[in-house]
Amino acid sequence: MRPPRSRPLSAGSVSIRDANGVTTDAKVLYTSATQVNFLVPATVAIGSATVTIGGSTGQVKIAPVAPGLFTLNAAGLAAANAILVSGVTQTPQSVFSVSSAGVVTANPLNLGGPGDTAILILFGAGLRAAGTAGTTVTIGGVNAIVQYAGAQGSFDGLDQVNLVIPPSLAGKATVTVQLSANGIAANAATLAIQ
Repeated sequence: MRPPRSRPLSAGSVSIRDANGVTTDAKVLYTSATQVNFLVPATVAIGSATVTIGGSTGQVKIAPVAPGLFTLNAAGLAAANAILVSGVTQTPQSVFSVSSAGVVTANPLNLGGPGDTAILILFGAGLRAAGTAGTTVTIGGVNAIVQYAGAQGSFDGLDQVNLVIPPSLAGKATVTVQLSANGIAANAATLAIQ
């Protein structure tokens, strides 16, 4: 008898049987020999579910909110964009740099002077159901004003949070970014501020 052949994964090869017993195909975003990234459809019921990938199954819990922030390196540097707004001038700032050896490090953000506003745009997943009203962020222990929290709009499953960096953080160097969605904390991230 010959062993079964493994099949390459395809868009229809991941399915989720939800708590209501309904099976839905999930959109595959990425596959490798050891990893499968897929998008849980919004129609999947909350609760225990069975995920089937190829011929393998596993149990997962589907929750309305399960926030996670994307990071860029082992130090937890936030995957983010930043903009310094000074009057009508908007100056993009990079939160990171990459060395010739491929090492990602933090670039300290300039918060400007009096009357300037530094905007941080964080990226993550699992928080859009909380919306702006249900999302809070502290940076270096200081509450930040969240202007928007929801779908990023261009990439499936990607969420975005726009916030104002508190000006009182100028000169604080490396700070911790802590996001909560509907009271559930995401992984902490870091940021550098000059």
